[in-house]
Amino acid sequence: MKKTLVFLGFAVVLIGSITLGWHLTHRPSSATKQDYAQVYNAHQSKIATITNHQKISYLSNLLGDLGSARRVHPKKPQNGQLLRHFKIVQINPSAKIDAFIYRNHTITVKNLPVVHSGAWHLSSQQYQKLAHLR
Repeated sequence: MKKTLVFLGFAVVLIGSITLGWHLTHRPSSATKQDYAQVYNAHQSKIATITNHQKISYLSNLLGDLGSARRVHPKKPQNGQLLRHFKIVQINPSAKIDAFIYRNHTITVKNLPVVHSGAWHLSSQQYQKLAHLR
């Protein structure tokens, strides 16, 4: 009887340790718990993943400001050459936004809350910041 109880106690501790170890090694990456952006070049090759809070806040604030601006153009620029594509994933509230930066200082955005999509002209400062953001 004593041997059985000791064996059961050992088995419970062993199973608990294995379960805890599995949960610690298989928990979701930090990118799935916080906002992030994937950056693609003109050829749609991924060049970076942005997780830095300040950079994500800059992107989020810029897109929010553009979305509230009245200078929205409903169509993609005709003469624009793609420079960067940002896939922005916002966790709370849940949103997946695509932003396309063109060489003629234009940005088009899809899946933007409220406005949904549109095109805006960027200032030189905004363009330079987005062109080099990684």
